[in-house]
Amino acid sequence: MNALLEQTMAWVRSQLPDPGLRALTDQDRADASLAARMLRTADGEKLLEILARATVLRPPTDHRFSGPASHDFAQRRTGENAVFGVLVHLLDTHDHLTRKDHAPENPATPDVRAFGWDDSPGLARYGDTGDAADGDAGPGIIFDPGGTIGVR
Repeated sequence: MNALLEQTMAWVRSQLPDPGLRALTDQDRADASLAARMLRTADGEKLLEILARATVLRPPTDHRFSGPASHDFAQRRTGENAVFGVLVHLLDTHDHLTRKDHAPENPATPDVRAFGWDDSPGLARYGDTGDAADGDAGPGIIFDPGGTIGVR
């Protein structure tokens, strides 16, 4: 992908919602998959570049028009830019769905507590004497190896 297309897509992305912020329908997933199969090729990138030049990279106004014609031109340009934005969003949605390093859409209860450690028996509690007969003698404060303190 050339630098101009990368910069253009980054600019368009800055105006779009994050693909992971809403629930996706089966149609969203199918559309994203189709867009990725078609546009993640050498010819697909060339097509995206053509579409970028025909839409978002064109000047926002045309000096030949004035009055209502100028307003109509601006409205058409907004619609054209939206089409390019949809294509970028579909590619980002596909990337979001195929990435392995993000949390699942419906995460289960995490194993790690809010401060980043689990409730393993190896963690020391303030006031614990180490004697099982005493039970929990302290106020339930846990010290983690990093020095963060959390209250239960």
